[in-house]
Amino acid sequence: MATKRYLVGGPSNSGKSTYVLSLAKRLQSGHGLRSRAIELDVWSGSYPAFRGEVTFKDRPKKTGLDWDWKTPLDARLKEFNEASEDVVLGDLPGAKIDAATDYMCANAKADGAIVVSRTLDGLKLWREAFIARGVRVVHECLSVQGQAPLVLRDMDRKVDAEHPDVALFAGLMAGDDHHAARMTRAMDQRFLTVFKSNYTRRSRTAHGRDDNLDAPFKKQLMIDGDELKLAAMRNCMLLAKDVLETPRPPIWDGAVVRRHCERWFDLANDGIYGPDWYEEEFEALKADATLIERARGAPVRVNPRYRLWTPEHTLMKVPPLLLEEQMDVFYARVADLASNAEKNYPSWNDTVEAMAYADLMTDGELRPWLDGCGRVAVALVMWLARSLGAPLPLFAASKQVHKMTFRDLDKHRLYFLESIRRAEQECP
Repeated sequence: MATKRYLVGGPSNSGKSTYVLSLAKRLQSGHGLRSRAIELDVWSGSYPAFRGEVTFKDRPKKTGLDWDWKTPLDARLKEFNEASEDVVLGDLPGAKIDAATDYMCANAKADGAIVVSRTLDGLKLWREAFIARGVRVVHECLSVQGQAPLVLRDMDRKVDAEHPDVALFAGLMAGDDHHAARMTRAMDQRFLTVFKSNYTRRSRTAHGRDDNLDAPFKKQLMIDGDELKLAAMRNCMLLAKDVLETPRPPIWDGAVVRRHCERWFDLANDGIYGPDWYEEEFEALKADATLIERARGAPVRVNPRYRLWTPEHTLMKVPPLLLEEQMDVFYARVADLASNAEKNYPSWNDTVEAMAYADLMTDGELRPWLDGCGRVAVALVMWLARSLGAPLPLFAASKQVHKMTFRDLDKHRLYFLESIRRAEQECP
């Protein structure tokens, strides 16, 4: 195997050095790869503390650029560039992105960069810093400190090659095919588990209840109680399987998103309402559409899957006759956000925004479907997460808690970040 060299960057106190040292040990002990971690942070001197030669509190530290930092750094860079191990990890300082960062990126013979950060903003900042300096980002990891895990859990500065997060990432870096196959099966099963939890947390129908916010305009379903609950959970498994098997589109396009969402609506509501549920009301809507077409000289489209009333509890209050046009805008926007997230992969900042927007509009503001806005939102969000390679969100058990951020996209993005943390904690 040819030597692969990676620079590892991220903000201070993100657990980066702990993770780098553990990763290097895991690649060697778990995958038979020769690996080495090299501390390019000549300011902090953390590695002697990791080796027990000095305490973290008492280790000597330097700050700023007003000292001869290039001399010790050149020695570390030479070690990094000439190392012959299979995988070499160069651990950068995280306090500042400055002239020293420019120097390291320019003089390190790196095949790519890894970013570790506790925040989405930190991921974005360091990703952009590496890209601006001509170093491509190959992996990007969110981490937290304390008891609430996200992707990389706090390791309390203990180098541990057996840590599950280290084992997972080492398998990805080592290209272990058998490990990858096992992980794929495990990830698929976890996807189905999280999907079912989200479905039941977001849907009254899944609990056999047919109460809704749009009464009296919305009709009662054909069934209720235990019969409704059984039908809804049967549909849940069909829906989850369909979402799991729906591939990432080769090109993100609003028409693709629309096609999937309409199929998921049909699956979610199979056997719950009949084909003639709103037949008379839909015929009347089509007649109104014809009259408006004549008045404005342009077609007015209506969709039998979409609601036939205007919701009073939303800010947008889009009437039924304008829903198709508004949904064109919505589907195109989801596709644009997904395309942008894919272009900036492995950034999760854009992916979180795509998921938050899709959820907020589907189950919050547009509420376009005759029934099952929450269920379709779950399908769309979970598909986006899987397609874009982002961690899965697990929604709050209380639907009221979930809806508290519906009126503000920035707050809903933060809610999704909390939902990702919740998934790692409740469904590790």
